[in-house]
Amino acid sequence: MNVDIEQLVAIDVHTHAEVSQRIPDDPLWRSIQEASANYFKDEGPRPTVPEIAAYYRERKMACVIFPVDMESTTGLIRVPNEEVAEVAAENADVLIPFASPAASLSTSGCAASNFIPPCRSSIPMIAMPMFFTR
Repeated sequence: MNVDIEQLVAIDVHTHAEVSQRIPDDPLWRSIQEASANYFKDEGPRPTVPEIAAYYRERKMACVIFPVDMESTTGLIRVPNEEVAEVAAENADVLIPFASPAASLSTSGCAASNFIPPCRSSIPMIAMPMFFTR
């Protein structure tokens, strides 16, 4: 199933995937979460990508979702692009995935992956749309 825009009331165009179902929290990540919660006055736990899908589905909304690139500044990979792509493929009615380029990408600045299209390093990118091959 794909996003049916006729059934939606809104699309959130900036949604972070912050909690991985695969990678456990570490002390640095916990300290970053605590600082973020203090700054944004947020007391609740951060949702996983499937929980984000359920949240938007309940509200008849869709969202553009992407992982936050922490790798280039901290060395941490919080939510891999692959995880976002896989969960988005399972929830294509509400999740519109983008990939976050990171320091571990090839020297050309592009990921060697089957769901991220080729790009040129001269184009600054914050996120890249994901294309699924099935």
